[in-house]
Amino acid sequence: MLRCRAIYKVLPGLLKLHKEVVRLPKNFTLEEIANDPKRYPFFADSIRALNSTYLPVSITGGYIRQASWRRRKGGLSQNVLVAVDFQINFLYILAGWEGSAYNSRVFNLARAKGFKALPGRYYVADAGYSNTPITLTPYRGVRYHLYKQLQANIRPQNAKELYNLRHAALRNMVERTIGVFKNRFRYFKAGRRSLPLSTQVDVVYALAAGYNFININNPDDLDDDLEVED
Repeated sequence: MLRCRAIYKVLPGLLKLHKEVVRLPKNFTLEEIANDPKRYPFFADSIRALNSTYLPVSITGGYIRQASWRRRKGGLSQNVLVAVDFQINFLYILAGWEGSAYNSRVFNLARAKGFKALPGRYYVADAGYSNTPITLTPYRGVRYHLYKQLQANIRPQNAKELYNLRHAALRNMVERTIGVFKNRFRYFKAGRRSLPLSTQVDVVYALAAGYNFININNPDDLDDDLEVED
């Protein structure tokens, strides 16, 4: 169990590890897609999924300084863009943006910093993003959270609803990854007042490295919790 006061000691090593285990893919395995009925043939060019998540942050200096970090649903957070593979590993993270920042703004900054997809491939993303050469989103104004309807034996009514259903099933992988990540580390239960903002951002990258390292080297422990506390 790693205590918060020990973060400064392990942070440099974990940030170095991040560069080794959280990386965008350099190649594409067609067989990987062909063997996945959720992707083939309808989403044969989808190689990954992306989304934004909100992680708690501690901001000192009063209400005015905190305002931009307050997300629309309340609470101080940083808006973090993540891209994942379909084995629930992180491929890319951009942390440190204010909780009030729009997802599209964070995404555009990520692209400016070199975030990309392999030629001819794309990430599936939710309706909070726009269709771009590297993102594919659901139809707007059409139901796409259809799991409850399916459980009630209500089938998609048209091709667009079917597309959105398959899209949501595929995009669920990023939601699952974020959920496992947050549950694994108790650090994310609350912001850390004792840490500078820059360190709080670095901790996100560091823990993502630890998360991937565990998944890669001991996948049987995927459901275990690695807790970080004060």
